[in-house]
Amino acid sequence: MTLVSVPAIAGLAFDTDQDVTPQQADELWSYGFRTAFLYVPLPGLKPGPGDATAAKVTMLASKGWQLSWVQHPRLPQWDPTAHDGAHDAEVAYQYAASCGFPDGIHGWQDLEGPKDGTTTAALKKFVEDFAGRLAVLSGPLPDGRAPGAVYVGYGLPFDAQDLYLLHGVTCYWSDAGHRSVQKRGCAVHQGSVAVVADTKLDRDTVGHDLLGDVPYVATLTP
Repeated sequence: MTLVSVPAIAGLAFDTDQDVTPQQADELWSYGFRTAFLYVPLPGLKPGPGDATAAKVTMLASKGWQLSWVQHPRLPQWDPTAHDGAHDAEVAYQYAASCGFPDGIHGWQDLEGPKDGTTTAALKKFVEDFAGRLAVLSGPLPDGRAPGAVYVGYGLPFDAQDLYLLHGVTCYWSDAGHRSVQKRGCAVHQGSVAVVADTKLDRDTVGHDLLGDVPYVATLTP
């Protein structure tokens, strides 16, 4: 089975910390979900129940799902100066590749809850180190953009302009706080937490951002 990078088709998506069985995947599909964001681990941490595995990626892709990966966030009050964004990206990319994800899709860095007093400069360096390393490992998207992508959560020192000016980041995912990104906006929006098909999940929507772009995701070879 070979997965390829394609522009996402707009619609419902989900992410979850729980495992998803084939039966649950079918039920979620029947409710209109089409994209699954699967987690990949941080350095030094073992994968959890909701994380991607080769078997899960194969199962979902064979059923027609669009897939993408997002790295777990750190616990609240984490310090970006104590971590290496490039190393985070390498761990995320290598794990995702081992599960069957192809190059040339957006790889998501989950940003939320840095320690109080974190400066814009410190977090910018951390994000851009991640995005820069991912670009080297994965290469550009099919449309030539960089593959860096950011989940915009709570407690960030960035304003809308800061987010837009992050080098190497070409797609944004807003948490339920309806975050703003200057000029580009967000292509993924998180909604309410719900229990669907006996799965506790975040109900997300995928669509075009303000510049008309969508995330690149993985799917089976057409």
